[in-house]
Amino acid sequence: MAARSISGRTGRAGSKSGVCLRREARRRRSPGGGLAAIESDDGFIYYSKDAQSPTSIWRVPVEGGSEVPLVDGLSYSLNFAVSRQGLYFIALNGTPDQASVDFFDFSTRQRSTLVRLDKRFWLGITLSPDEQSLVFPLVDSAGSHLMLVDSFR
Repeated sequence: MAARSISGRTGRAGSKSGVCLRREARRRRSPGGGLAAIESDDGFIYYSKDAQSPTSIWRVPVEGGSEVPLVDGLSYSLNFAVSRQGLYFIALNGTPDQASVDFFDFSTRQRSTLVRLDKRFWLGITLSPDEQSLVFPLVDSAGSHLMLVDSFR
């Protein structure tokens, strides 16, 4: 597996990343459920709606309120990162071999493609603390080995 980095696109990730950091946020659940929750400094919890692929990214205020859909086409629930300016995510564009890294801008509510992926992707994506690099895994090769054992007991 290889890691690919996209540098130069600025966004701002909250210093709080990972699954809900506040105790009261951990207890809150969206009415429709969700996965891979990330609490951001902007006062929202971002999460994928379900485990099926493709799925969508939603948000709900940390203090409670209505959940709001943001963008569709997320490849898997673990494949998004939150910045101060928007969401970076691995998107499916029809089929898995047409995947791309996309950005959803919070202020314009527009989605743009940053790069089309020429290899299969894997699970996970992370944004560096300075928000200058985005790292995600790509599959260089995959295979299996079969072995026949004679006279096995």
